[in-house]
Amino acid sequence: MFDRASRLAALMPLDGDPASHAEACLALVHARLPATAFRDAPAVQAPVMVIPDVLSPDWCRWLMHVHDSEGNEPSGFLQQVKGQSVLLSDAEVKVRRDHVVPGGSPLEAEIRHIFQRRVIPEIVRATHSPIQRHELFKIVRYEADEGGHFRPHRDNTSSAGRTRRFAITLNLNTGEYDGGHLVFPEYGDVGYRPAAGEAVVFSCSLLHEARPVTRGTRYVLLAFLH
Repeated sequence: MFDRASRLAALMPLDGDPASHAEACLALVHARLPATAFRDAPAVQAPVMVIPDVLSPDWCRWLMHVHDSEGNEPSGFLQQVKGQSVLLSDAEVKVRRDHVVPGGSPLEAEIRHIFQRRVIPEIVRATHSPIQRHELFKIVRYEADEGGHFRPHRDNTSSAGRTRRFAITLNLNTGEYDGGHLVFPEYGDVGYRPAAGEAVVFSCSLLHEARPVTRGTRYVLLAFLH
């Protein structure tokens, strides 16, 4: 079975009664259909791409476990100060805890392989922009008890990030927190909160923010592509 993007979604080998096999195939197809066949687009929509099913539920759970068990630290933000990119910390701007996936590690290689198969081809097809490299992946956590958020910013305004093309926000959990929407203020007050395993891809030139998490904990896999 293939999804709408012509990606392999499931293998259904014939094993037993053909009629039962056909029913199982149809049930899988119906389970993957959208709730409605057609939906009107919002009046104003940010120029972003939502890619479903990038990570499986098991992968999402594993990355959340990695964040909590293998170390994390308070996250800063880059700002241009006197011509230099400086890492700053200010709770009024950003409250988040990051686990940086080590470069050259088996985990980095596996995530890169998934992105090469399920994310980058979609970006290239939609934008005709070749992707040559990525920064270190980050597994991040926004905690309601800490007031987790990231105020409006762009991802390519410092000299260290000037070659960034696309940012990727991949939700690792849903339903376990309130708030935490990804918002693009230049395009209205529309919040994006994709399902677990789904990725939102957008230009690093776009102003965006992570709204405060008001209940629970939000986990996200972040990437920057050059």
